[in-house]
Amino acid sequence: MTVGKTGLLPRPLGAKPSGKPAGIAHAHEPEAYSAALPGGLTLAVSLVAVAVFLWWETQEGGYAPTAWYPGAAVFLVLFIAVLVLSAGRSAIPGGWSTRAMLLFAAFTAWSFLSIVWAGVQGDAWDGANRTLLYLTVYATFALLRWRALTAGVFLALFALGTAVIGAVALATEDASAFIDGRLVAPTGYANASAALFLVGFWPAVGLAARPELHWAARSLLLATGGVLLQLAVLAQSRGSVAAGAVALAVYLFLSEHRLRVVLMLVPVAAVTLASLDPLLSVFASGTEAGFREAVAQEQQALALATAALLAIGIVIGIFDRPGRVDRRRHRRDHRRRILAPLALGGVVVALVVGAVGTGLPSISSPREGSGPTSVLGSSRFGGLETGRLDMWRVAGETVADRPFLGVGVDNFAVDFARERRTHEEPLYPHSLVLRAFSQTGVVGGILFLAFIAVALLAAVRSRGRPGGLSNAVTAAAIASAVYWLVHGSLDWLWEIPALAAPALAFLGLASGLGQSDVDRALSVRLRSLRGRCATAVLGGAALGSYLFPALAASELERAVAAWPAAPERAFSRLDRAHRLNPLSERADIVAGTLAQR
Repeated sequence: MTVGKTGLLPRPLGAKPSGKPAGIAHAHEPEAYSAALPGGLTLAVSLVAVAVFLWWETQEGGYAPTAWYPGAAVFLVLFIAVLVLSAGRSAIPGGWSTRAMLLFAAFTAWSFLSIVWAGVQGDAWDGANRTLLYLTVYATFALLRWRALTAGVFLALFALGTAVIGAVALATEDASAFIDGRLVAPTGYANASAALFLVGFWPAVGLAARPELHWAARSLLLATGGVLLQLAVLAQSRGSVAAGAVALAVYLFLSEHRLRVVLMLVPVAAVTLASLDPLLSVFASGTEAGFREAVAQEQQALALATAALLAIGIVIGIFDRPGRVDRRRHRRDHRRRILAPLALGGVVVALVVGAVGTGLPSISSPREGSGPTSVLGSSRFGGLETGRLDMWRVAGETVADRPFLGVGVDNFAVDFARERRTHEEPLYPHSLVLRAFSQTGVVGGILFLAFIAVALLAAVRSRGRPGGLSNAVTAAAIASAVYWLVHGSLDWLWEIPALAAPALAFLGLASGLGQSDVDRALSVRLRSLRGRCATAVLGGAALGSYLFPALAASELERAVAAWPAAPERAFSRLDRAHRLNPLSERADIVAGTLAQR
């Protein structure tokens, strides 16, 4: 690969006589895929997708129906367009990708069917629509015929945009970006924000490790990785530690040049460890004045760490260029077996030393009325208390009581309110697996787990050429998806579109990059008149399923806003919201609350 004139992203070299870039996918990649979809369409879809993802991040993770329903409509249109164009070019992915999409479609259909037996049908409708959104996201990215360059642009933009949004929130919102000393911006939920930052972390570091990229791009991506990691630490999420460890293991396993990857992780880990005291002091500050001072110190530490990583990235990018790599390749291959274990050992030693160092008494920032304390011990990472065990207990009992059908999508709250042993009032069981089994029964749970297994298998089988940019993109995308799956098994991350949708998009991208099988039979069926009619009917039904709950949610919000000045108009809007979504009781509850006031 050589660096293009734009200076930021690589241009593939070594074109074969057919004009197809060499070294991006498997050698057995068929011609049907090289011309499957126009490259401009793939780039345009990825840019629209990343724009929706980042917009959701600024809208508290897209959790509110008025935020995620518009994005869902956008992805529905993108999916139909890509599906029609794929069928028109005989390029429907075959093999494991098709199986994954069919399993996800079956799980989505079963989720809609659960509305029939759900106790709160309005919530079940929203939950089924959210599942449909994720299906369209995954399928869109799996259908697209990715090239390493386009996929790298998409991943880099997502990571960079997420880092900018998080850093701006920290710099501008100050104390309002925190709750109980934990960074909750931009999603409004600390654990989700930590997961969001770490989903973007792997693409940033993975792309920064590639010598094909211009030194400026590598420097920027390395600094982006440092910002994302430090913001994740500020969120103080214990689940992110376990999920991050698993993602790291997966990332190293899938990466071909592990030594290069490890050496790129070292400066990011080093600056984070150096900033650990101000990072954790935000949570440990006992007074409002101390909290504001700790936030200011962390802002300064983040700025210094970013500048340091930018400088380190420039040095690495200049001295680790493709020409130098080619000249040193035979010597590096000879030393790799010796240096790789030493580098891995060095990272482990550095992490252990950093952990021990943070466990020592902190003398740099003593707090009034307290003796020397451990910075790590005074953070949230030092405790294990959680109310999730009670949530998981109730979800497990729900599976035992209604094993086949479940209680219906997003209908966990009623059972928990009745069976709980704590004072918490969660709406969701804080687990992807328990959510599937408790709300959609054994049928839905098996379909969901089968989709995850097949989608991961499709992604792993689509890894690109060893050591190439394609392999780096695939490894980073799979690591991010695995992180979300592990952390989502401990928290309610499915219900936050700004987090779940990108993770599933990465999983679909990984399966689409370097895919070698084509299902021409399915493509022919979709091109037939019956197939086109079925696509139009299902697309219209999906759009209608989005439209009515979305309009009802909008009317409800406008009614609450209008109530202080125009009560009659507010009740009129609430009545309209009820007619638009008769399955939901929210409009009636809000109307009763306003009437009491």
